[in-house]
Amino acid sequence: MFIGTAHAIWIQLESRFALSNGSHKYKLNRETYKNMQSGRSVSENYISMKCVWEELDSMNELPRIVNITPKIVVFLNALNTQKEDQSLFQFLNGLDDQFSHQRSQLLLSSPLPSVETACALLQQEESQRGVFELGQLSVESTALYSKGEVKEKYTIRGYKWHPPEKCWEKVGYPTWNYKYKQSQKGKAP
Repeated sequence: MFIGTAHAIWIQLESRFALSNGSHKYKLNRETYKNMQSGRSVSENYISMKCVWEELDSMNELPRIVNITPKIVVFLNALNTQKEDQSLFQFLNGLDDQFSHQRSQLLLSSPLPSVETACALLQQEESQRGVFELGQLSVESTALYSKGEVKEKYTIRGYKWHPPEKCWEKVGYPTWNYKYKQSQKGKAP
């Protein structure tokens, strides 16, 4: 297939892709409500949702407003707030259950936070949990390290690493040890 000019290419692309694709819009809308965190980070989940929202926005055509009146400004602000709330609900709906407390707190806020603010707060919570989990692991590993291995008691001194055949109290102290001299004083006539 050969197309002579860039203008002709753009016209062909526009005619092929500019039509509203109802089934694709439907699929994207379903994704916004079916998208689940499923163990991904809050950030990964948000980025996934943001891509779907942006693609949906690019498919929606709104008429151009020529005369901006105060009533139109109020209407547009209300429309943006409604859209932002819907995005927040979709985002919170997809979170794992571990964030149920934070989800409840965000929904109790008045006014509702933006989805970006909610994401930032949830990322902060996720980060704190990661720090506390590492801290908990550190405490547990330190406790195990300091506890050491349990030594079996079955020798004179009571430890596996101190066998009776090497115990100086049983076999006698070497001549260089101060206890050798003390033991010799007790034996002197």
